[in-house]
Amino acid sequence: MDNEENTCECGAAEDGHHHRKSSGKNLVVAVVLLLIAVGGIWFYKQANSVSIKDFDVTESFDLAALKASGLPSVLMFGEDNCPVCEEMLPRISQLRREYQGKLTVQYVDALKNRAAGEGFFITLLPTIYFFDDKGEIKDSSIGSIDLDGLREKVKMIL
Repeated sequence: MDNEENTCECGAAEDGHHHRKSSGKNLVVAVVLLLIAVGGIWFYKQANSVSIKDFDVTESFDLAALKASGLPSVLMFGEDNCPVCEEMLPRISQLRREYQGKLTVQYVDALKNRAAGEGFFITLLPTIYFFDDKGEIKDSSIGSIDLDGLREKVKMIL
């Protein structure tokens, strides 16, 4: 009988030791790639996150000042626990950035400041009003609207 040693394709003795090292390296590489992907997603979300504090006027809302500003305005009534409102915040924030100096964009939490909604027809949240530079309501939107739809409405008031 031959006592030939069994070898694998790579030439190492087929005792499994060589292959255990290789699969361990593959696991480490997979974990590192997963961590990089998760980290990349987290950084992307942080870079594109919206801080409502930038345009939240819930506590200090003044309709007369908004109308007298001389700029067209977008006023969104929303609420903290409203998923559609949260979905709209990045779009509203984008409008604010795109039309900075040409348009006032404000957000009011309709539940925290019920008085701010007096005089407006608010049945569902979010409700968005579009004012011209004279403070007149020219259009409104209820519920979700995509960024292009918002831009079209803004074009009507500029």
